[in-house]
Parts: sequence; structure tokens; C-alpha cells
Amino acid sequence: MSPDLLESIRYSLGNYSVEELKKATNDFSEETRLMDDVYKGIVDDSEILIKRTRFEDTRQVIEIHSKINHVNIVKLHGVCYGENDFSWSYLVFEFPGKGSLRRCLSSSDPSLRWNRRTQIAFDVAT
Repeated sequence: MSPDLLESIRYSLGNYSVEELKKATNDFSEETRLMDDVYKGIVDDSEILIKRTRFEDTRQVIEIHSKINHVNIVKLHGVCYGENDFSWSYLVFEFPGKGSLRRCLSSSDPSLRWNRRTQIAFDVAT
């Protein structure tokens, strides 16, 4: 990929406000918490996954996601930088309706054969 294309992908991310994310998660309530610092929310009738992360790690995640385009990796929709506390930011991802890749690959679902699981893991690693 050309550097120009990567830049356009990186800067096409949506900007979310803290108020939007609070509304989407019912003020980051326990009912919307999936695990530490990860929440499920709804914005514009779409389910999203919101991950609170350290500000200094945000750029690295954006860099990685701007280079990855794989059907088995959730898409990064946007970012929200903390309102008063700039040590934290929020990353907004598509919601993985079928669960995490780890869960899918390690499940006992007979419809997902081991050769397909191995190929998915190889594709992601590549």
C-alpha cells in the first residue's frame, strides 16, 4: 500500500464525543461492560464496541488497523479523545456479533474445520 493510501484510511476515522459514547453505553454502565475497559453500545442504530485505552497507545492501534483489512478482524470506526483527562482515549470498533476471533477459532463448532481455522490464523498473522 502506498503511504498516501494509508494516510487517507487513517484520517477517514470518525470522531466521537465523550457525550456520544456515554449515551451509547448508558454512561458506561455495568450492564454494557463486556470486560475491563470494553463496552458495548449503540450509535445510529448500530452496535459498536468501545475500548478505553491509554492515550499513548491510541496511535499504535490506529496505525495497525490502518494497515489491516481482513474479514476476520473487526474494523476500527473511530476514536474519541478524553474530555478533561487526556491520558485516556476511546476506540470505537464494529461490534463482533459472532464473538471474538479467539472464541471462534477455539470453539468446538463442527462447521469450522481445523484447516479453515489454521488458514484464518495464518492470514491474520500475515
